[in-house]
Amino acid sequence: LHGRFDLLRQIVPRIVEAAVDSGRTDPVVVFLGDYVDRGPESAAVIEYLLTELPTGFEWRFLKGNHEAAMLLFLEDPLRNRGWLAHGGLPTLASYGVNPLPSIGASDQAIVDAHAQLVAKMPASHMAFLKALERYVVIGDYAFVHAGVDLGVEVERERDIDLVWAREKF
Repeated sequence: LHGRFDLLRQIVPRIVEAAVDSGRTDPVVVFLGDYVDRGPESAAVIEYLLTELPTGFEWRFLKGNHEAAMLLFLEDPLRNRGWLAHGGLPTLASYGVNPLPSIGASDQAIVDAHAQLVAKMPASHMAFLKALERYVVIGDYAFVHAGVDLGVEVERERDIDLVWAREKF
């Protein structure tokens, strides 16, 4: 979704329609991560996922690399300022954080932006980010954001592989 609330509002009704048309009585929908960054409405995406999804479905949410990077920024903004170049600037703006002059902003500007984000982000959004799943197994299917090592049981996979790996596997 990458902060594209407009696209989320379009796809959810289609998902619901497809599930109803399938005749399933126990539909499960797995979102594969990357709710934030790049697009202009990351905060609206998370709010919608928390409050507007239709009932009668099991909604599951995986952690993507963008959420992982955002959480690292929230823990230690100076060591994890790379998130800003990874799409974090539009996410900050979606929460009403005063814009940084660039990703090369001063340490103080980064610290100030972090403080604003922490103050403006609803507690429910932080709880959502922290509760994102590493993987989801349904029957014979394992859903992950990025990759898996086929020689390792999914329960023992490393987070870096589940969230970041692309070419390795």
